[in-house]
Formats: sequence, structure tokens, C-alpha cells
Amino acid sequence: MNVPFVRERATSHADAMIAWFLGLSQDTAGRVTDLNAGSVIRTLLEAVAIRLEYLDNKVFAAMRRLIPEVLFEFLGEGDGLTSTVGFPRRPAVPASGPAIFTRDLAAAGAVVIPAGTRVTVRAHPNGQPLRIYTTVTDAVIGATQTEVAIQVQATTHGPNGNTPAATLELLDQPEGVASTRNDVAFINGAVAESDEARRKRFVLYIQNLARAQLAGLEWGARTARRVVGGVVVEDVRAVRAVQPADKRGLVRLYIDNGGGTASAALVALAQRTVDGSRDPDGVRVPGYKAAGIVVETQAVVPIAQAVRARLVLHPRWRFVDVVPVVTQAIHDQIAALGIADTLYLTDLICAAVGVEGVQDVLVETPAANVVPGIGQRILPGVFTLTEAT
Repeated sequence: MNVPFVRERATSHADAMIAWFLGLSQDTAGRVTDLNAGSVIRTLLEAVAIRLEYLDNKVFAAMRRLIPEVLFEFLGEGDGLTSTVGFPRRPAVPASGPAIFTRDLAAAGAVVIPAGTRVTVRAHPNGQPLRIYTTVTDAVIGATQTEVAIQVQATTHGPNGNTPAATLELLDQPEGVASTRNDVAFINGAVAESDEARRKRFVLYIQNLARAQLAGLEWGARTARRVVGGVVVEDVRAVRAVQPADKRGLVRLYIDNGGGTASAALVALAQRTVDGSRDPDGVRVPGYKAAGIVVETQAVVPIAQAVRARLVLHPRWRFVDVVPVVTQAIHDQIAALGIADTLYLTDLICAAVGVEGVQDVLVETPAANVVPGIGQRILPGVFTLTEAT
């Protein structure tokens, strides 16, 4: 049976010791009558209870730190994590996101956009190479529609496919299509998992084997992934479980696919994963939530953060050469934020000043730190960079 270590709080220890006093004998119970907060005997018991809680926490912290580390060292040799535990390294992931295809107004009837249609982000003289993306499914712009959103995926794996909003354009031009665009940044491309990253993920996995706890629900949701034609087109990259203070027995689970655009299908899949389900043969697949607990899964609310700044350049540096690098640096800084993470103004400044050729930066928007609400995630918006004179 999987029984996690339970830390007792000082209040629980104090209540237990009060119960001991009351249960010793009728004579003792008659003498120790004031066990209310602030009484001498309760204060003495609370002092002992605080010490016991401290010891509990030390044991708990040691167990959380050592058990996963020992297991990783024991199983990791010879890649036993893969062969014994089924915990392989994650491969590099191509960037992906929705591309909006707009019809040519001269076209009549439905416009077919076949799977494999290519869109691109142009190469830049600063060294940023040409990036190509392809549609993963067939799509149709209906006769009464002007545009349609289609999931596209980079042809190369890794973060090189990440790109800010409003950078896509057509490479192939299907008949009846006038243009394409991306209204949101693509930020979910990632390099292959390193040994250290897998170690940290394994530690998180071991710590959250106990289902029904918040961390266990988060781990369960992370296993959800959508597969189309044998290709993973969307999965859960970030998740946060929150218990509302005034709603006992309710957990709100916020998920993200890495780009703030989690589909309704991915949300439903994550919900089914944590709730439990039945496979095609009718066999029960255990979920991750405890009986009596209600879990509400929903996509994060994306907040597109615009940035307006003026750059002060070192002599002999041209603005046209520096601005795309600064744009990418600011984009990457914001894209790295997780669910409900604060965007600190100082981080934006450091990201820009860290680019060679930038002497100083004057950030006009945002004017202060940006603090999202629970269930929200700050994403890169429109960047407006000018040269200070």
C-alpha cells in the first residue's frame, strides 16, 4: 500500500497531549481543568508540540530529498530508469501553435488547405535561419468563412522553432488562400532532455507517487497528450493545482500546452486522466483524485504582455542589427514564465542589456512588475522597440 509520510502539526500534537491528560484518571482530570489557549498547562504542551513538529519536518525533508536520489543512483546506472522503471529521456520537441489562414476574397466556395502545407518565418541578417512549419491536419475554410485556425509544427526539433507573434507568412500558397499569421507566440519548442533534467523530473515523479495530493494531481495531468496520426500534437507542459480557500473538497487544475493555447480536447483528456476512466475493453483505469474530491480542469488564461522600450546603443552598433536580438531576448524571458509567475521589470531590463551592443534600455511598458492572477500565464505580446536619441 502506498502510504505517504504524514507530518503532524504542532496543534495536533498539543491536542493529543491534552487528550492524554484528560484520560489519565478522573482525579488528574479534576485537577487540570483549564486547557484553554493561554493557560499554563496548554502553553507547556504547545512548547513540546512545536518541538515535535520541528522534528517531523526534518524527517520529512530528509525523506523527500534522499529517497528519490538514492533510487535514481540505484536505477540510473546502465539506464535502468528506462529498462526497469520505463522512464526514458524526453526527446527534443518541435515548436507548434495555431496559424490563421485567410481566404483570398476572389475565391468562391470552400477552400481546402491540405496537411503538410508550409508556412515560414523569414531568415534575418543577424543569423536567425529560415524556419519552416507544416500543417498537421487537413483543414477547410468554409464557404461563409474568411479564415480558419490550423495547428502547425516546426520541421526541426528544439527551441529554434520558437517565434514571436505576428511573424508567420506563407511558403506554399494553396489555391484560395491569401495569407497566414500567428496571433500568439510559439514557445513550446524544447531541446532533448539532459541527464540532469531527467534526474529532476524523476525526483518529482517519486515525490508525487501518492495520488490525490495536489502534487499527485499535477503529475497525473502532465501525462495527458493528444495524438493525431501517431504524432503527438499537443501535451501538458505546465500545470498548477489550487484549493480555493472557501471550497473544501474542490481542486482547480490549470493546465497549459506550453503556449497558452491548450485546446478543449487536451483539457478534457487531462480531466479524464485525473478522474479515471475505462479503456475500450471496459477495464477501469485509475485516476489521480481521491473519492469525494471534485477536480475542475481548465486551460490557463493567457495574458499577452506588450513591451515598449527605447534602446541606448554603444557607438558603432546599428539599431537594425541589434533590435531582432533584443526582441528574441525579451521574448525568451517572458516565454520562460510559468503559470501565475510574476513578470519582473528588472528581468526585462537585464534581458535587453545582456545583448551585445545595448548600453541601456528605457522600458515604458510595462511600467511596473506584472502580477497575474491564479490560473493566468503571461505570454509574449507585441514588442515595440525604438532607438533612444
